[in-house]
Amino acid sequence: MTRWRRRGPSAGTFYPLAERVRPWTGLPPGELLERLHADLVDYSGGRLEDDLAAYRLPGGTRP
Repeated sequence: MTRWRRRGPSAGTFYPLAERVRPWTGLPPGELLERLHADLVDYSGGRLEDDLAAYRLPGGTRP
């Protein structure tokens, strides 16, 4: 998932992926993707009108 725009009063605002996903980083991959999908539906005003692909890469330590 690279970008997703909000609908409604603040239309055009891109989805803040890192900020929204940070609390879910310890979840199993399937649950993380389910939460991401639900959050995107909510963020977009209840309608996903474009294709969506997301995958979770294994985490590691940052330098």
